[in-house]
Amino acid sequence: MAIATPHSQTQSGQKSRADVFAKLERRNFIIGFLRLAVPALGVALAGFLIFQIFLANLAKEYGISGLRVDKEQVVIDGARYGGVTDDGTRYEIIAEKARVQVNNTDIIDLEIAEITINAPDGYQLIATAPVAQMDLGAQTVLVTGVMYTKDSDNVIGELHNTIIDWPSQVLTASGPVRFEFADGAIINAQSLVYDASIPIWDFGKVIYNVPGDGGL
Repeated sequence: MAIATPHSQTQSGQKSRADVFAKLERRNFIIGFLRLAVPALGVALAGFLIFQIFLANLAKEYGISGLRVDKEQVVIDGARYGGVTDDGTRYEIIAEKARVQVNNTDIIDLEIAEITINAPDGYQLIATAPVAQMDLGAQTVLVTGVMYTKDSDNVIGELHNTIIDWPSQVLTASGPVRFEFADGAIINAQSLVYDASIPIWDFGKVIYNVPGDGGL
C-alpha cells in the first residue's frame, strides 16, 4: 500500500490549487467577455432594429416599390414624394431610383426624376431631369444639370442649374434658360428667378423672339 508522504501531499495540494485557479481564470475570462459582448450585441441589435424602423418609415413615406442597401446607401426603386404648399399647390416628385446616405438621410439623390406641380387654378407643370437632389430638411430640389419643363399652356422650357424652394415657392435658374410658346414665340435668357407667390418671372439678359421677328 502506498504511503502518502508530506512531499507528495504538497504536490497534490499545489495541483489542486492550480486546477482551481485555472477554472477561476476561465470563469473570469468568460464573465469579462460577456460583459463586453452582451452590451455590444445589444448595441448591434438595437442599431439593426433602428435601421429597420428607418427603412420601414422611409418605405411608408415615399411609396417605395423596391428597397435595398448598397455601400452605406439605401437605394430606392420607384421613389415617390409629395406635398402641399401654403397656397394649396400640390407637388409630387417621382424618380426611377433614389439614393439615401445612411449617415445623412435628409439628402436624397434622384435619377430620372419627374416633378409634377398642380396649382389650385388648374395650371399644371411637369419637369423632368436626368439627375436631381432633394433636401428634405430645407424642402428644396436641386438640378445642377438640365431640367426640361412642359406646362398646361403648352409652353416648353429648358433650364440649367436650377433650384426649387418649396416653402418660398421660388424657382431659381442660374444658368441659361429657354422657353418656347405655343404661338411660336421664344425666350432665351441667361438666368431666371420665378416667384410663384406673386407671380413674377425675372429673366436676366433676355432675348425675346416672336414669329417673323429678329428678337428683342
